[in-house]
Order: sequence, then C-alpha cells, then structure tokens
Amino acid sequence: MVCEIKPSGISKEKGKLIAEKILKLVKELHLAKMMVYISFDYDIMKTIVEINPKAITQYLNGDKSPEQLKTDGIHGADYHFSVFKSHPEWIDSAKKNNISLNAGQSIMPMI
Repeated sequence: MVCEIKPSGISKEKGKLIAEKILKLVKELHLAKMMVYISFDYDIMKTIVEINPKAITQYLNGDKSPEQLKTDGIHGADYHFSVFKSHPEWIDSAKKNNISLNAGQSIMPMI
C-alpha cells in the first residue's frame, strides 16, 4: 500500500502533524508493515523516519541526492525521469547507498 502525504498549504508544522496522525492511524490498523510513504515535502519524510525509522519512505520532489536521502534515513527516490537525465550519476550513487529508485512521467491530458 502507498500513502502519499501532501504538503500542507498552511505550514510546515501542519504537514508534520498530519504525518504523525497518519502514522498513528496506520499503526492502529496494523498496516505498518504493508505501507510505503511518499511525499513531495522533505520535512514530512524526515518526520516519518523520526517516528518510525523502519517505515519505508520514498521522496518525490527530485531535489535531493541519494547520499542526502541515505543520511536522513529515506529509503527511495521516486523522481520524474528528467531528474535522472539531469543527474545520471545519481543512479550509481543510489545503488551504492541502497536507495531504491523509481522514475515516472507525468501524464498530461491532450487538449
């Protein structure tokens, strides 16, 4: 199961609070071992790791290197494919740092 936690438009603290509440609910429902958490908000990802270092996390924004993800305990980079085209060295770095990779392309509606 994948749980995307959207960044808060109100404040960073609100985003962290939402992450805390989601983790609590997931634990109450006994789904923690099945869950992967994703977000474009790096502070939300770090909050998840602080609360549950075993939680599987994947950052979406594309502005952090695999080394930085590893340092902060984040397990994966789920970036737009163009990020890896701009930073091809991140692929080898992710492998060396045991960071999972996923790349996608936004689907834009045809007008």
